[in-house]
Amino acid sequence: SVDSVNSKMGNKISRARSRSRSGSPAGSPKERKRTGSAYLGWSEEPPPGSPAGSPAASPTTTKRGSSKGSPPQNSAASPTARAALANSFSNSPGSPGSANTHVSNDSIRSVASIIADSFAEPALGKEVELAGHRDAVRCIAANHDGTQIYTGSWDRTIKFWTLKGYEYSCTKTIQAHIQPVCSILVCGSFLFTGSEDKSIKKWHINSGQELLTLRKHTGAVFCLALLNENTLISGGHDKNMHVWNLKNGNNISSLRGHDGGVMCIAVEHPNNNHAARPIVYSGSTDTTIRVWNLARGECTNVWIDGEQGGVNFILLYKNFLLSASHTMIKRWDKVKGVALQSWQAHHDRVYCLCSHDENLYSASNDGNIKCWDLRTPQESKVISSVLGHRPGVLSLLTVESQGMIFSGGCDKLLKGWPFRFAR
Repeated sequence: SVDSVNSKMGNKISRARSRSRSGSPAGSPKERKRTGSAYLGWSEEPPPGSPAGSPAASPTTTKRGSSKGSPPQNSAASPTARAALANSFSNSPGSPGSANTHVSNDSIRSVASIIADSFAEPALGKEVELAGHRDAVRCIAANHDGTQIYTGSWDRTIKFWTLKGYEYSCTKTIQAHIQPVCSILVCGSFLFTGSEDKSIKKWHINSGQELLTLRKHTGAVFCLALLNENTLISGGHDKNMHVWNLKNGNNISSLRGHDGGVMCIAVEHPNNNHAARPIVYSGSTDTTIRVWNLARGECTNVWIDGEQGGVNFILLYKNFLLSASHTMIKRWDKVKGVALQSWQAHHDRVYCLCSHDENLYSASNDGNIKCWDLRTPQESKVISSVLGHRPGVLSLLTVESQGMIFSGGCDKLLKGWPFRFAR
């Protein structure tokens, strides 16, 4: 009967999901993970006081995902897709759920739900590890749908990683600069890179052709951000920020005020209106975050961070700004310019941040990537942690369409981590 089929299929899928989510224990009992996915290496945070690198913080043995060209085995269709498929089974003329049968609609919907669960989401659903660079992967960018990832490296090259089926592979390598690549940015059909050679270059993504070289910085170009589709802002070791016209490469204006190198820039469009003049935030080795009025070309506020080594990364999150400096993460009130929350996130310098839904991901020179629950403003709780790269993680990127976080490290690797295993 249909009910017995439902029961058998349901039991099989439940067992398969249980195995997929729990993974096989790896290593000694002390090394086995209590939560998350064992094959990905995500673990619970070790108890307070545990030393870095203790067995509780070590990843499990890595097991790759589904075979090339095959969809992930543990993905689930969305409730909307499940409902649509159920309705198509129960309402179509002549279907088993129509009036000329004795099978209940509930039974048909149960079968349809199980079938729908076998369809893969767009997300890859597995760990990705890509080798090819000859030195550290310093920066990462992606196209709008995540089917192509771009990396810049200390080996002076940029690489294009293209998704084919369910696997990424390197499809293009460009010898981009004469010094290490520090920053990378995508704008439509174009790619922009900043380098220690003091230049910014514009590339056509399809052809790989260099279209423009922008020169005004007198030091390494650490960060790039878009003000709009035709305007770029850059920050560098020379303590300056420059605004560029992307059509002709002209320098529009310069922003000066920091007493140290500009490491990071974040751009906010009021009320998400991209036609309005944006607000620019910059973080520097001078241990400050500055707020800039582009109309007047001047700094309107200075926030004192004060952590050793300065501000490495800033991220706009809802009504707040998050910063990474030294081993700390801070949540700032954008109106008052004060830190509402501060916590020690890692054992070494925190280099980068990214977010997805209510979760924040941080990466550090200690090699770990951590996932934080930001739903409680007074206390940010670490959900899980993975040893991402040895010796350190230099870059992070959220790719929403693929359900992945990508990371680059000093081990010369580009890695991808599914969102759901970090929850």
